[in-house]
Amino acid sequence: MALPASRSTAAPSPPTAAEAPERPRLARARVAVPAGLRPPARRWTRALGAYAYVAPAGLLLLAFQVYPLFYGGYVSLFRWGLTRQAFLGIANYAQVLRDPEFWRSLLVTVYYVVGVVPAEIVLGFLVAVLLSQRVRGRAAYRLVYFLPYVTSMVALGLVWSWVFNANFGLANAVLRLLHLPPQRWLLEPRGVLALLRGGLSFWAGGPSLALVCVIVVTVWYYTGFHAVVYLAALAAIPMEIHEAARLDGARGWRLMRSITIPLVSPTTFFLAVIATIGAFQSFSIVYTLTGGGAAGGNAAEAGGPLGTTRVVTLFIFNTFYGEFRVGYAMAAALLLFVILLALTLLQLCLGSRRVHYLGGAG
Repeated sequence: MALPASRSTAAPSPPTAAEAPERPRLARARVAVPAGLRPPARRWTRALGAYAYVAPAGLLLLAFQVYPLFYGGYVSLFRWGLTRQAFLGIANYAQVLRDPEFWRSLLVTVYYVVGVVPAEIVLGFLVAVLLSQRVRGRAAYRLVYFLPYVTSMVALGLVWSWVFNANFGLANAVLRLLHLPPQRWLLEPRGVLALLRGGLSFWAGGPSLALVCVIVVTVWYYTGFHAVVYLAALAAIPMEIHEAARLDGARGWRLMRSITIPLVSPTTFFLAVIATIGAFQSFSIVYTLTGGGAAGGNAAEAGGPLGTTRVVTLFIFNTFYGEFRVGYAMAAALLLFVILLALTLLQLCLGSRRVHYLGGAG
């Protein structure tokens, strides 16, 4: 009887390098290091890179905004003609505050701002609502409304000064066709309320007809800009909100009042702030329409007739370039800066509470 072969008790030989299975490589996990634990050199490198990107804009801001502001404050403390003269301290500021012409120009500026800002915002919003509809040639209409804003303000001022010319202007030609008496337009110093009622003083007669013409041209010029900004705000409103409101029965004015106007209130607030600042600083179009451009650049004639269109910027311009009272003009300019700063802060405090942001923020 054959015996079974005995099993070998020898240990198996280890596998060779070629036969050994490849071990999986573990990927190194990248752990975000908190900013406070990063090496100081790396933090400084990133900070320097960020400051390098900001540096060109910062240098321009310092050169053309911050430095002129402080240098103007320095000049306002002296009697300064073509060169620096005696030190006056705050005497220039006290004299400006006692100057009736400064307060008169400030009143004209208030008339101008009150007439310009609400009209620009309302007309810009209405135009944006119309241009947001699906109509044929919508792109062409948008171009037509925005075209005045990209045109030279001085050139447009000269064209409108011809339109309002009292002798051969287009406005009086239209009035004659309608069998209405012609007007003096830009040469009329009486207020519009005085023209309607008669016997009213400058303070009670309201803005002059010349200033009303300037207001009309300014509103026409800036309406396109406001419309484009409102178009962007209207396009950002989700359609689902309007559809849900229509399902609830909102139509027409109710939809506009309850949905559209509140959702574009951040844009309205932004436009109100920048339009107010821009109207207080308006110069080119007033200067061109009221004698500065048509009269060959005679600064003494700008702001007519009888100073009824002399806004604060024209008062500063005439004092600086017409009378060469540089320190006095700088004091008036800084007072205008303080007025604008206070008015802007007031707008931010009061207006921000009535702004409705999409999603409930704000």
